[in-house]
Amino acid sequence: MCACTRCTHDLKQILDASPQGVIYFSMGSVLKASAFKGNTKTELLQVFGNLKQTVLWKFDEKIDGLPKNVHVRPWMPQSSILAHPNVKIFITHGGLLSTMESLHYGVPILAIPVFADQPHNAARSVEAGHALRVKYSPEMAPEVKVALEEMLRNDSYYKKAKEISKLFRNRLNKPSDLITHYVEMAIETKGALHLRSVIKQYQWYEYLMLDQLLFICVILYIIYSVIRKMFSASKISKRKND
Repeated sequence: MCACTRCTHDLKQILDASPQGVIYFSMGSVLKASAFKGNTKTELLQVFGNLKQTVLWKFDEKIDGLPKNVHVRPWMPQSSILAHPNVKIFITHGGLLSTMESLHYGVPILAIPVFADQPHNAARSVEAGHALRVKYSPEMAPEVKVALEEMLRNDSYYKKAKEISKLFRNRLNKPSDLITHYVEMAIETKGALHLRSVIKQYQWYEYLMLDQLLFICVILYIIYSVIRKMFSASKISKRKND
């Protein structure tokens, strides 16, 4: 049964009719098709066309001459696609939300980070064992090919993703139930002030501990002044004795 509840009818059919598995490719909403310079798009299509798996590619431009196993759409219901049991790999830029969704549904990542938090997220995913990383560049197609072959051949990435997903979803309460609970509490208690950080009670100079720093500086200055006067008095006394 298809888990793709928000998919169109044809997308459901594609996912259900892919026993060899599905590779979902999306670089998010910020990176547009124009970012793929030169022959990058053509070379990636050649890589995808040689796979046994079906490839779903979120791409905002029409592509002519698509291989039979590659399907391109300007928008795809990412969460619903990742929930489908036939999805084996998620090629992503490694944004936080995409990474969280992949963890939730237990889909291993082939990360192609571009900017911001993406390199950090990709590095953590690789370290956790459920991802590989490819450097974003116009010549990245051969590296993507090698990484895909490794992830399809070695099921350790898939198993690790499922293991982390089980831990990630093993919660006493569903997030939706927690949200409802705390929203109702905030309404009943007129803001849930008892749950707010005590930092909210402090002035900015107290938060930065400037008042304590000033106090310490004053004490040090007093000690310095006393010691200086003692040395001055000692020198004057020696001169008188001489």
